[in-house]
Amino acid sequence: MGDKSNIPLVSSNSPGFSHYVAGLNAVIESEQELAIELLTRSVELDSDLYDAFYQLGKLYTKKDELLRAQKIFSDLLLREGLSKDFINKVEIALIEVYTLRKKLKKAQALAELRVSKYPDDSEARLSLTTLLEKQGDFKSAQKHWEVYAKLTQITSKHRLALYKVELARNLKSLTEKDKRDYYQQALKMDEKCAPAYILLARIFRKQKKDKKVLEIWNAFLENIPEKSPWIFNEMENYLYEINRYHELLGIYQGLVRKAGPHKTASQLALARQYYKIGKKDLAHETIVSVLEEPENKEFALKELIRYYLEVEKNEATLSKIHSLLTEYVERKSFSCQKCGALSKEAEWHCSECGAWDSYAP
Repeated sequence: MGDKSNIPLVSSNSPGFSHYVAGLNAVIESEQELAIELLTRSVELDSDLYDAFYQLGKLYTKKDELLRAQKIFSDLLLREGLSKDFINKVEIALIEVYTLRKKLKKAQALAELRVSKYPDDSEARLSLTTLLEKQGDFKSAQKHWEVYAKLTQITSKHRLALYKVELARNLKSLTEKDKRDYYQQALKMDEKCAPAYILLARIFRKQKKDKKVLEIWNAFLENIPEKSPWIFNEMENYLYEINRYHELLGIYQGLVRKAGPHKTASQLALARQYYKIGKKDLAHETIVSVLEEPENKEFALKELIRYYLEVEKNEATLSKIHSLLTEYVERKSFSCQKCGALSKEAEWHCSECGAWDSYAP
């Protein structure tokens, strides 16, 4: 679709042009209030300064004055003679506002309109996919993600596997057997689909199929050791429950030997196993080795406090614990690497920003 008109978004002959330019400079300098004042004055002097309206809409979005921003963008789309490129960016801005206002159906309707107008626009397709995910419509999201993957020539298997997982978790009509099949299908698509391992193991655990549970966890640890901290607590509890806790020492030693983001958590889990079997010196030595790494100090402090509470239960350790507590700041275990959202559990789909695979221990 070509431009509807050659009408310029901004004319240097406009009576509001100088205020518009000054307003843009204020935007660049992050002087938000001044930018709003100057751009508002520019459109008062010339209501055809379309880009000035757009810039105002973006500023009001940043200020969280979303109704104002929505009105500006909606009114702009009613204007005659706008170019395809300008309509495109106004529509994207309006979808953002609808999404921030939690008006997801309105955002979806506009995103679907954009996909129908620009079927080969990968960004339009991705925008719609993300909105469908936010609403839990993973079946429709899957369809659009496959098109997006073709348009951008990226591999789609990992996300499609995650969709299988989400469908299994959210479709109330599914039986336990159906869910198990979905998780197994997800793993056939992608052997690095962490939630499929976790949820499949839970089904077999519920069915008291110990061998199956351990097979799944072994495959998890082998294929995606970097995500291994996600199952440490669950695995420890289960192995104690079935009287196979002695296997934990070998599991953690094996993980420590593998490089990756899981190594710190594995070292501290190994330390816990050492002092549980009476190897106090090895436990303390392991924790201290982690404590010497500045980026891991917080995790090690927490483990050292636990060590003193569980291993050296005497009056002399109280001052040590007090000293450590003054350094230690309690935090949740997992955080989204994209938006910073915190969670006590590992998440594969951030509920705050919608990012996939963004949580790290």
